[in-house]
Amino acid sequence: MSMLHHFWRTYFNNGWLLTALLISLVVSAPMFYIAFQLFSPATEVWNHIVESLLLDYVMSTIKLCAGVAFFTLLWGLPSAWFVSTCEFPLRRLLSWALVLPLAIPTYINAAVYKAIFGSQVMNLYGAIVVLSTVLYPYIYLISRNIFERQSQSIMEVAEMLGKNRWQSFFSLALPLARPAVFGGLFLVMMEVLNEYGAVKYYGINTFTKGIFRAWFSFNDVGAAVRLSALLMVFVFAFVGIEYWQRKQQKFHDAAFSPKPIQRKKLKGIKSWLVFLVCFLPVLLGFLLPISQLAYWASVAWAETNLSNIFQLMGNSSLIALLSALVVSFFAVLLHYAVRISNQTVTKFFSQIANLGYAIPGAVIAIGSMVTLISFDHFLSSLIAQKQTLWLNATLFGLTYAYLVRFLAVGANPIETGWQKIGKNIDYAAQMSGKRRITSLFSVHLPMMRGSIAICLLLVFVDTLKELPLTLILRPFNFDTLATKTFELADDERFASAGITALLMVGVGLIPTILLNNLVKRK
Repeated sequence: MSMLHHFWRTYFNNGWLLTALLISLVVSAPMFYIAFQLFSPATEVWNHIVESLLLDYVMSTIKLCAGVAFFTLLWGLPSAWFVSTCEFPLRRLLSWALVLPLAIPTYINAAVYKAIFGSQVMNLYGAIVVLSTVLYPYIYLISRNIFERQSQSIMEVAEMLGKNRWQSFFSLALPLARPAVFGGLFLVMMEVLNEYGAVKYYGINTFTKGIFRAWFSFNDVGAAVRLSALLMVFVFAFVGIEYWQRKQQKFHDAAFSPKPIQRKKLKGIKSWLVFLVCFLPVLLGFLLPISQLAYWASVAWAETNLSNIFQLMGNSSLIALLSALVVSFFAVLLHYAVRISNQTVTKFFSQIANLGYAIPGAVIAIGSMVTLISFDHFLSSLIAQKQTLWLNATLFGLTYAYLVRFLAVGANPIETGWQKIGKNIDYAAQMSGKRRITSLFSVHLPMMRGSIAICLLLVFVDTLKELPLTLILRPFNFDTLATKTFELADDERFASAGITALLMVGVGLIPTILLNNLVKRK
């Protein structure tokens, strides 16, 4: 009896632990539904997919991931190293310009490259280049942060051993930064697995395209769900590898010190070669697309319905801001519960809730839709009314799916912010008689303003560009800049697509620049 009483007091009588459990259950429900579908009976459509299409989906997805990994590392790592350790022409301008391609969705770049280079880019290799030009900033941002923090003493030792800067990069700097760089590569791979617009436009048979085909072409939701469950196997393999790599980070902390690497001033041809290395990704990922979009917009501007444009901008900003606020609220609450409870089981619940970002948007959309429909049926039976869509295909349902998908994006800066607040603050608040929830709002949140701002900006930018999830779950007659741009580009109406795409880039560019400045400052 005493053991049962102890179990109750430890777990079920702990309000913050129950808070973490409730958030975890709400957020992870769509993912668990998808996982359980692996054990459901197979349909004829599924058997056809296994026999004729599955191998193509697997091989295309693997090739696309491998190619994008190579090019994002090729462009992101050298740029980060040169910006962090060298002085060359326009270095300061390029240091933030290298982040700008994050504001451009991949399917926009796909349309731009097709318009410029023709049908010869509409294949697997073209898709690899297009995705890489947009996704390399994930590698660049994380690598630049690590390289700028590495100790100058390490480089001095390398010079004493007769190594130049380039040799020091391969033999010392890169091995020390490996876990963090792999974390950036993990984000790139998750974006590749989530990609739908570019691969659909270029005719690449990836898992995400197969999910849409099974649902909309074959009209078999069950087959789409089983494909989603198989894709989750890929995802969890990446998660396991990334987690193992991240554990190695603790062995490299001694390589960082308050004495940062001193930039070496380059002269002559060397300085201009380094400039070209850093300028090429900006040219391919931002300047080229923006120039083409501006041309398209100038052609179609006179015939554009401005009221419709403003509505699209309003819809996009509304859902992005609403999702950013909801994700920030739950991220703060979840990780405050982890901090206060200080139990392994609470940390486990938070890790489960943060799995959503590792799941492609199309998979989250299917799981969320089925979960919301089940809850709609429950509500209808509860109030004895005919079946009504209370939650699915509404702004609430779309925001819920964004919460599932992007909670991990917001949780990262929030968790870092909590780690920087000493426990003495908690003890002082308790001694002054403040309740936990009161101290959260009056003491902790003001100290977390920077981390919360980063969380809001990250989720806003990601939500603004999200396509597969929005296409599936948006309310009836609710278009965003992302969905409208994709529809226009898919219909080869590039001039009109240029306006909506340019506006979407403009809306996303401001938080991207603010995010870069905040990350650099922190």
